[in-house]
Amino acid sequence: MSKEKIPKLFPAKVQRIVDDQIAKNSDLKQKDIASKLEQTPAGLSHILTGKTKTPSRAFLSALRREYHVDPNWVMDDLLPVDFKRRYLSEGKGAQKSLDEYEELWKAMKEKGCVKEMKMLLLEFSPKELDLTLNLIRKISSSAKS
Repeated sequence: MSKEKIPKLFPAKVQRIVDDQIAKNSDLKQKDIASKLEQTPAGLSHILTGKTKTPSRAFLSALRREYHVDPNWVMDDLLPVDFKRRYLSEGKGAQKSLDEYEELWKAMKEKGCVKEMKMLLLEFSPKELDLTLNLIRKISSSAKS
């Protein structure tokens, strides 16, 4: 996944995650969250204030890994800050690496249907995502032959 311009709602969505985590554990501090997300406190502050212009793959992966945050929600301004399904349940692929869907992402970008596909993929189960990825691989390999 290449770096993209920061969505307008990105800082507010990250703030929502921080607030959610502090609400779950009142002893938790923003610096603790920054550490879990592989950021310095200043780095997290820059994200929250919008000074960071491109979210890194490492940051998105850390959000997913540490707090089970759906990266599609984080990156899509069409999904509101209070979107109910902003967290992935552990049974729905919360631990999957973003790299597993890199090929699928590239194919969507090439076809120019990223926004529509992102909305559709939010509804897919992990099994449906895997089937879709396998189908794209088969199509890609047959097209190269």
